[in-house]
Amino acid sequence: MVSKAGGAFEHLPDQEDVPLARDIIGGAHANANHAWSALPPSQRGRLYLWAHRALPRQLTAPGRIVRSDPVDEFASTVVGPLISQPSLENAAVLADLAGQTGRVWLQADAVQMRDAVRAQAWRPPSVADVREVLTSPSRRLIGSREQFAAVVAEALGHVADDLRADRALRAQLWHRQRRDNGWAGYVPAEEREVSSWLARELERRLRDRAAVLREVEINPRLADTDGDIPDLLAVAHTTGAQALSVPGEVKCSWHRQVITAVRDQLGLRYLQGPHGTAGVYVAVYFGGSAWDTSDSRQKQSARRSLAQLRQDLLQEAADLAAQGITAHVCVLDASLEADALSDQSAG
Repeated sequence: MVSKAGGAFEHLPDQEDVPLARDIIGGAHANANHAWSALPPSQRGRLYLWAHRALPRQLTAPGRIVRSDPVDEFASTVVGPLISQPSLENAAVLADLAGQTGRVWLQADAVQMRDAVRAQAWRPPSVADVREVLTSPSRRLIGSREQFAAVVAEALGHVADDLRADRALRAQLWHRQRRDNGWAGYVPAEEREVSSWLARELERRLRDRAAVLREVEINPRLADTDGDIPDLLAVAHTTGAQALSVPGEVKCSWHRQVITAVRDQLGLRYLQGPHGTAGVYVAVYFGGSAWDTSDSRQKQSARRSLAQLRQDLLQEAADLAAQGITAHVCVLDASLEADALSDQSAG
């Protein structure tokens, strides 16, 4: 039925293996050996999805009494712990299963579980927190991931404003090039460097703006690795025991997936899991006369203008909103024009 490596189920049986799978399930039930009991939620969800499709329940005539069949009950056995153990991760898996199977009751369980977990984690603000908000208009009370995502998006808006107004700040995202004993212009920083820079800017700004949030951390992804690891993860601890996290994806304007990543990565990957359904997407636009023309990324970035980039991303975000996913889009303009004094001298 399955091969097991490192405690994880690597392969689910093909359709032609269903008779063998039925024998294994029946034998495991008879021997009280449930190898699938230790599966994490995501793999348990995959196993349920297979059982739902490969082992449909046999219909029984009304009024007829039949013996319970462990194979017929296998899907229910697999999904049971997801329903009985409330967590945001389990709720996300149930919601995904509901979307793939059309089972309305799974969606209802997911919504009820999510609301119950959030209600249990909620703590009322203290008198000091309320006083702090009243005396400082820029601060606010944060009680949900959605509210935290809005605050992160607002902080990104301030980063965008500062970049537009400050050439020196934009220059931090560029590397000056030297050729033949002279300056040959600039090239943009690598995408991972941009993510790290943005993480520092966000952390500094969020610490100054959030009233109830404590220990705000913005963790950048340090390597271009595949998997469900967002470029940025904003984590904040409230005055209670609750921790809020908001994932963020960062793409530079030369990236081939700069438009589609808001849906394919942020929306359909990171916002379908335990991080909730609200996140931020940051597109950093590079252009300007200071860009060294020998850099191949320049032509790739010039495929669309700053205005077109923003328009296309907002359309993607609107499509996600129709699916109940909130992607706050922020476009940062890091364009750098040549400075006749500083860029021509050897320095």
